[in-house]
Amino acid sequence: MPGRLSRVPTPTRGADVAQARRTRLRWLEVPTDRLGTVRFLVAGSQDGGVRSTVPAARWVWVLHGRGSSAAEVRPVVESIAAAACAGILPPCVVVAPDGPWSRRMSWWVDSSYTGTAGGPPPGFPVETGLLTEALPWVERVVGDGLPKSGAVVGRTVVGLSMGGSVALRWLLRPDRLFDSALLLSPAVYRAEPPFASSARTSGAFGRGGEVFDAVTFAALAGWESLLDAAAGVAGWPGDLAGDRAGERAGYGLGRLSPRLRPRARLRVVTLIGDGELAQDGPSRRASPGRASDEVGGRVKPDAGAVPYDLDLQAARLHAALRRRPDIDAHLRIVGGGHDVDFWAATVVDGLRLTLAGLDVPSEREPGERGPSTRLTAGLNPPRGARPTGV
Repeated sequence: MPGRLSRVPTPTRGADVAQARRTRLRWLEVPTDRLGTVRFLVAGSQDGGVRSTVPAARWVWVLHGRGSSAAEVRPVVESIAAAACAGILPPCVVVAPDGPWSRRMSWWVDSSYTGTAGGPPPGFPVETGLLTEALPWVERVVGDGLPKSGAVVGRTVVGLSMGGSVALRWLLRPDRLFDSALLLSPAVYRAEPPFASSARTSGAFGRGGEVFDAVTFAALAGWESLLDAAAGVAGWPGDLAGDRAGERAGYGLGRLSPRLRPRARLRVVTLIGDGELAQDGPSRRASPGRASDEVGGRVKPDAGAVPYDLDLQAARLHAALRRRPDIDAHLRIVGGGHDVDFWAATVVDGLRLTLAGLDVPSEREPGERGPSTRLTAGLNPPRGARPTGV
């Protein structure tokens, strides 16, 4: 049963019309066993519509943030597709899933929350459903089946806010479905989310009838646990049993270009605005999951509050990523806030850095640092660049 394509409503604003002439957008509806029908906004070039007709193409997945939708991040999708059409970015097919689960606050993870009276609705196995069922469907329908070996360059995941948290997780998965990630204003935390985060109230990180479980959050979304698991220090958090079916169908790294195999380093670019809101969270002294520190799924203020601003969290994550020899990490802090307009304006420059040199074989050994690519004015200079002033 193939997915169904339907045309996106015709834009009316002048800028939208001009952009629509360069790209085509469609809605793709994909049936899955775990999640029901999942809707995707898909963009491709004018010549090929949403189908990839170029010799080699990269798949770019865009994950929206809390309370948002694929329709709301359409400007981000259009920016990427238009840049690829203009030759600013490599040829790519852009795919943005719509995430209605957990009242649009699923954090794109497999939830173990079963629901409770007066609480949020039960969670869904979102990550497993999307990556083991929907991803193969999308690539089959949009690309007329996966191309022969070497025709698909790779996959990049772009995460916005809440989506940035799981973009890192998807990148680090042991099945290596993605080789790069662009984290735009990511809601990334070492072990626990801030007090006001939807992660504590949506049920995405619940367990049984508990709406929020700090240990579950640390395992599924805490970057410290994810990095440890990816390095083999601990087991990978989550159930990957369903991935074997995807491997048999040929949707893992084995069907991507051979130059993406073991010698390739994962690329992570974090781009965030300097106008992020201030927020507080538990201190490192607070023990995740301790009953004395939590009441009704919320950490008590006397557990110790420290700044949890997203720009600070992004810097801490970047510092940890730079110490990993198998990850090429970059951080850019630019003028801007936390909204779709900022992401649509910066996503192309972010992807230029994310994809720079990624689709050509690297002669560097793992752990050897190479030069960064300088982006447009306003972005920070590459790591290692000599300062020109104080």
